[in-house]
Amino acid sequence: MNKKIYLIVALLLSFNFSIGRAAPAKVLESAVVEIQDLPEMEIANGEFSIPIGGLSGLAVRRTKRNGKVVLWSPTDRGPNLKSAKTNDGVARPFLNDLYRPRIIEFEFDVQKKSARFRKYRSLKPNTITGIPNIAPGRGEEFDEIPTTWQGERIANAPLGIDPEGIAIGENGHIWLSEEYRPSFLEFSRSRKLLARYVPETHRVLGPKTKAVLPAVLARRKLNRGLEALCAANGLLYSVMQSPLPIVKGKSRLVRIIEFDPKQQRVIGQYFYVLEREDADKIGGIAHIGEKQFVIVERDGRVGENAFKRVYRFDLAQATNLEQLQKEWVGTKKAERLGVKFLLEQGVQPAPKSLVGELAAAGFDSVEKI
Repeated sequence: MNKKIYLIVALLLSFNFSIGRAAPAKVLESAVVEIQDLPEMEIANGEFSIPIGGLSGLAVRRTKRNGKVVLWSPTDRGPNLKSAKTNDGVARPFLNDLYRPRIIEFEFDVQKKSARFRKYRSLKPNTITGIPNIAPGRGEEFDEIPTTWQGERIANAPLGIDPEGIAIGENGHIWLSEEYRPSFLEFSRSRKLLARYVPETHRVLGPKTKAVLPAVLARRKLNRGLEALCAANGLLYSVMQSPLPIVKGKSRLVRIIEFDPKQQRVIGQYFYVLEREDADKIGGIAHIGEKQFVIVERDGRVGENAFKRVYRFDLAQATNLEQLQKEWVGTKKAERLGVKFLLEQGVQPAPKSLVGELAAAGFDSVEKI
């Protein structure tokens, strides 16, 4: 049941915010609805079956004449078990190594506050999988070691992705953000891969790869790449799930990327300051007008001490790092030295204000939002 609740919580929040109805500060309406007709998938060579899940981002595909809303959400890389450190690196067991990430289509009834599964939407080509790209090696750009649930090594996949965010562009193209490289993926209306945008200086992972994202993003924590994604004013906005890792301590600075699909390049990069070091994960992001957004900050806990909050922030009042032309922008120096360093450099992080406490609103039984 927790899996189903999580899906609907993410659904309601993303839907409300995506149409510009962010609640006033200190007021947050909540509801939990179960998705009807949610299919199951086989895992562990058919030994078990579980409800389809792993959904994160959400996009409004269209509104029907009867007022019902058709929503799209990407699955993640597929069902897996907890990672474990080995002599070769961090191993991640996959319960279905043939699983292919896809888009799930829902229909949401605004009046009745009910939802039901409609269909799968496959991604093309069929070589897109959920298996990591790069085996452990020197540097910080490799992935976890993929294994079967029985511990057998799985070959890395050049077109493996771990989707998190989804957005629909002005031309109808479908965009996904994912955590492995990290990268953006651009698909046609028929869900055929057009391009994969990865960090600069990164090795090529297929003929459609374009290395245009800031190189420093490739130095992310394992499985903590580009999380949230939304479209606004003809541009894409995406947020790293967590601060880039530093040698000592923890940073509270998360990078926000502003991407121009027409120019196929990053035109903005900003810092967002997390409220707490122990709540170092971003959930979703949604545009609410001009250059203002709402965003979810969370930890991995459940219960009354869980930290799940929604904040509003404004990029119009934040410093665009792409315009600074300073060497430290392409390093983790800012993450290491913190907010004080930014202010000394004349850099303003995105100002934010609290919208609501999700745990207090009844969402304290789920780890991820």
